[in-house]
Amino acid sequence: MFVRAMLPIHRILHPTDFSDLADEAFAYALDLALRTGAALHVLHIVDGREDYDARTHLTSVDEEALLIRLRERANARLSALSSEARAGLDLVYDLAEGRHAAPAIVEHAHRRQMDLIVLGTHGRRGLRHLLLGSVAEEVLRRAPCPALVVHGQDVDPSASIDHVVAPVDFSEHASVALAHAKHLAALYEARLTVLYVAEEHMVPFFSDTGIPTFTLMKIDPDIVAKAGEALLQLDERTEGPEVPTSYEVRSGQPPTEVIDFAREAEADFIVMATRGLAGVQRGMIGSVTERVVRAAPCPVWTVHPVAEEPAGDDGEAD
Repeated sequence: MFVRAMLPIHRILHPTDFSDLADEAFAYALDLALRTGAALHVLHIVDGREDYDARTHLTSVDEEALLIRLRERANARLSALSSEARAGLDLVYDLAEGRHAAPAIVEHAHRRQMDLIVLGTHGRRGLRHLLLGSVAEEVLRRAPCPALVVHGQDVDPSASIDHVVAPVDFSEHASVALAHAKHLAALYEARLTVLYVAEEHMVPFFSDTGIPTFTLMKIDPDIVAKAGEALLQLDERTEGPEVPTSYEVRSGQPPTEVIDFAREAEADFIVMATRGLAGVQRGMIGSVTERVVRAAPCPVWTVHPVAEEPAGDDGEAD
């Protein structure tokens, strides 16, 4: 029996293309819906007009066939649930038309006022580890709510989820993401690690010959030491439930250090803002977040700058 509440999530959107990867993402969407009591909307995009307009080109026969297929794909997961869990699950199947999947997904999330999007992106083997799926990338850029990106090699959430990692850079956006991480950790009764990476830079050095060489500019150890106390203060200022929390400070390149730490610490979720201190325009995703999503060893929960800090258990969806 799941304990409901914690995250202020009332509607979860799971886009599917009927692939095995989408099925893995569905497992996470289903688990979160059961834990939060949220309605789970399973969406399939039908190749139709370029502009989103739900089902204008679908015949009733086409529509019914696709809805049956959506139900059949979900039933493999649902069959493992207890009758009590199935009875309490609010599952909605929907179709939308769009020549391009990502805009249709984002528009559907807007129109249906979704609180979370859970979607898959391809695995990290071979050349594919260099690429973030174009659909997932555009959804992350334009989503009106947090998005959880599931990779093809992530573990089943029905297994123990016990470690959430929240990379921060002391920006306001990172503080909002940290609030989400606290709620997620509480939802799974997991421990939380707040991670800060002091970025090292390559700087040019010019010799008498005028030919530049490059050297790595190391971070002052005193700065690293003080960062631990700053993380504690950030945590204390950030609203959210109390969860077992530790603090980790590293120096190096942020994407690499976040990914390495998540792998070493066997993280089950990474929660981070889509932009930080450097800032990017709306409709863009920060390079650190993008690189972490591409190669993370676990699902990545991204929080868009426009997303509000999670409210209490009575908070209403926007």
